[in-house]
Amino acid sequence: MDEILITGGKVVLRSVQETRTVTVDDFFESLSRSAGVRTPVLPERVIFYAARSEHRLYLTHQQPSVRKINVRTSDDEIAEYSLSLPHVYFLHSYFNCALDKLYVFCSGLAVSDSSDNLCRLPLKNIHVDGAVCIGDDLKFSLEGRLDDKITATENFFWESTFNSDLDTNFQNALPEIFKQGNSPAESEDPLMVWERLSTDSGFNVSEVKWKSFGKLGDIATDLLEE
Repeated sequence: MDEILITGGKVVLRSVQETRTVTVDDFFESLSRSAGVRTPVLPERVIFYAARSEHRLYLTHQQPSVRKINVRTSDDEIAEYSLSLPHVYFLHSYFNCALDKLYVFCSGLAVSDSSDNLCRLPLKNIHVDGAVCIGDDLKFSLEGRLDDKITATENFFWESTFNSDLDTNFQNALPEIFKQGNSPAESEDPLMVWERLSTDSGFNVSEVKWKSFGKLGDIATDLLEE
């Protein structure tokens, strides 16, 4: 398996037999000498790349931010929540140049090495392994360059309407802090608690005890061996 990890101004290159660390400038300088152009080989925001045969993995990083999430309720109404999110990581799995699956994780701290842990993102429509329910329509509608496909896929996730099809996974991924409602309504809706805390000036999303899923390198290895 081959890996590329971009972090802290350095590019880490790994193979089964060898690991080397070089600066980003040296990496692209070497690339320009070999390819005749000075162009990044990875799409924007991709900080980790792993490959085996025709299988490719691209990990993107989104900084902590407040996002509006739409959820379909049991009354078939749409509820909107503004949630303070930690570092979010999308793992795009491509096979034969086509999107195969999308995974999403989070972390209180920015990932800086493939030995760092990724945590479960406690949002709905996410399987226990971090895979997102995206449907075949999105897969077949993606067009353009790889970075365009990656952006479109992530926009599809954020703009979708979540439901309770995978509610057990959602409940199991929730940190305890979001289960502590101040009212009967909040006790039944952890997203209400999360939204309330997001408006609290003393709330630090990076300090939440997000539930660990696994090391980035191990996740990539397992996916490439499927």
